[in-house]
Amino acid sequence: MSSQAFPPVHPTPREYWEDNDWANAHIAEIAAAHPNLWVAVVDKQVIASGKIISDVRKAAGAKSGKTHFPIVFAERGIHVYMGQSPFSNQSFMDQQTAFSAIKCSRT
Repeated sequence: MSSQAFPPVHPTPREYWEDNDWANAHIAEIAAAHPNLWVAVVDKQVIASGKIISDVRKAAGAKSGKTHFPIVFAERGIHVYMGQSPFSNQSFMDQQTAFSAIKCSRT
């Protein structure tokens, strides 16, 4: 195993947190203007929105020239999610069953 040094992680810019706080404080207005879309905020303004988060990230990066900016989901209304999830909980349940069996066999 090699002991590779990783570059330091730079702190998130202060502007990111200011924009994030602004987005949270104005989420009702943002959701009214951009219902059920991903929204990127730079300099306390919505600069990109869309249904696909990766497209919003690319558009906001191209418009702003920045790499760090908050993206929030502007949920509008009540949503009920029904049906089978594409992510199965079966493996989790199998692990829990196996863990319970191990626990029981030790006592």
